[in-house]
Amino acid sequence: MLSIVNSICWFNILIVISGSLSISYNQPRFSSCAIWDINATTVIGSSPLGSSPYGLFINNNNTLYVTSRKKNNTQIWPEGAGSSTSTFSIDLAAPAGIFVTDAKDVYIDNGLYKNEVIMWPFNQTNSIVVMNVSGRCHSLFININNTLYCSMGDLHQIVSKSLNDTANTLPTITAGNGSNGSMANLLSTPYGIFVDTNFDLYIADSGNHRIQVFHFGQSNGTTVVGDGSPINFALNSPSDVILDADGYLFIVDQGKNRIIGSGPYGYRCIAGCSELKNTTADTLNTPFGIAFDSYGNLFVVDTGNSRIQKFVLRNNSVACIESTTETTSMLLSTNLEEDTTILTTTLEYIATVEVSIEVSTTVAAFIRKSNYYFVPENCINSNYIGVSCNQTSNPCDMLRPCQNSGTCYSNISTFDRYSCLCADGFSGSNCQYDYRLCKPNKCWNNGSCMILSNTSFLCVCSSIWQGIYCQTTMNYCGNITCLNNAVCRSLLSDYKCECLTSSFSGRFCEHKANSLIVKEIISKTLSYIAILAIVIVMFFVIVLDVLKYIFHIDPVYEERSRLARRKQFIRIQTKPPTLIRPFFID
Repeated sequence: MLSIVNSICWFNILIVISGSLSISYNQPRFSSCAIWDINATTVIGSSPLGSSPYGLFINNNNTLYVTSRKKNNTQIWPEGAGSSTSTFSIDLAAPAGIFVTDAKDVYIDNGLYKNEVIMWPFNQTNSIVVMNVSGRCHSLFININNTLYCSMGDLHQIVSKSLNDTANTLPTITAGNGSNGSMANLLSTPYGIFVDTNFDLYIADSGNHRIQVFHFGQSNGTTVVGDGSPINFALNSPSDVILDADGYLFIVDQGKNRIIGSGPYGYRCIAGCSELKNTTADTLNTPFGIAFDSYGNLFVVDTGNSRIQKFVLRNNSVACIESTTETTSMLLSTNLEEDTTILTTTLEYIATVEVSIEVSTTVAAFIRKSNYYFVPENCINSNYIGVSCNQTSNPCDMLRPCQNSGTCYSNISTFDRYSCLCADGFSGSNCQYDYRLCKPNKCWNNGSCMILSNTSFLCVCSSIWQGIYCQTTMNYCGNITCLNNAVCRSLLSDYKCECLTSSFSGRFCEHKANSLIVKEIISKTLSYIAILAIVIVMFFVIVLDVLKYIFHIDPVYEERSRLARRKQFIRIQTKPPTLIRPFFID
């Protein structure tokens, strides 16, 4: 019986993820052959930035946030603006990393000199210290679980801290242990970081010339690309890494002055591909960071040229066609059936599937790839979600968004469908801002904070501390006088008089050694004798003067006359003889 070639069918399966997470940064979706302009335009020049800019962040509204190390500020540049609309500069010193949340709260590195990461709340004038660090944060990132990450390249480690814990500002080590190394658990001068929605941490491990990924809860990293990777693609001191919507990597290859992108067909250069260090529009000079806007345009921190460059996305609809031509020939007889198949394949990436089949000796089919998704069934009770409809859809139960003992209640009139009732002293959409006068660490050294009024407080210090915040030790030498030129030294809860020599002792150095007492007596005795002798001589001279000039009695007159005659006699005796010789003059 004659065989008949039947039609071949393919089915699409779509995944619809309900309740997508809100992120503040842009993750565009690109085609496999997306192209950016070779020549960039300068968005921000060196005049407003100063030399060697570092941090860059672009939010969903395409507003640029840039840190200026030389001008010690953070600048905000709305989309299309010719100048920054506002700056943050109070208490900043050479800021580096920056991150902005969807609530427009700005997190800025301030660790080089002040060992802290600060947060500027949206439309507020004062900053808040959210994390204490041991050095500069070259890059900052906040994941969907509200955890703040800091990349400390100088200390070869990544630290993190949950922002939901407002009482503690000390971070924990997430990757690396502070030692410079190339093993799976070590880092070498890490710079840029990125955390995806699976909580996988991607690190630009600059000193090891590689991109590392640390999966959630793992202490050992896996090399994605670079030295030690099975992928044959070399990197030279990468300084930043970000991911697009499909999870493909975009890397700043700083040592080669270029930007690398990945896709379904591997890695390729997309900007600065000449690898020349120059100031022209198609070159870069020691780039440090990158970010995308919502249109897919690529922004680069061209650190060596002190500028922000924009590479416009030229074409995001280029498709690489993948088609298959199948030719089948059949020779039929009562005893023999022979099939021959010839396949020819090229590549294409389009979002739908089309199949055309001709039932003949030749079948031509065009296969077009797409991402496959799963569509869950709707739950009967709209208050529950999940595969088994056993997970509550109440955002208060799912997210537990209210911090600092705030009370969450459903509110369908808001965008997030919930509202937070904050406790006294807290504010913000999630009660995340602490404006209490007496915070847990307001008074130092176990001091107790007391509220005096709505605007004032008092720190009650322990016995050994003093100051507004109990920040200085008590000065116990304030009312103490040490004797014999001794120096008073204040101790933790007491004082001590430091005697200059071993000849003194006692709490105030008031006691003298016996040898010192004997020496003092002898010295005083000799002094008294000398003074008495001087007085006697002076008295004798005065008596003689009184007798001579008042009573005209000269007790030594005869003695002085005798001495005078003797001197005259001696002078006559010693006078040489004189020879007189007359001369006659005509």
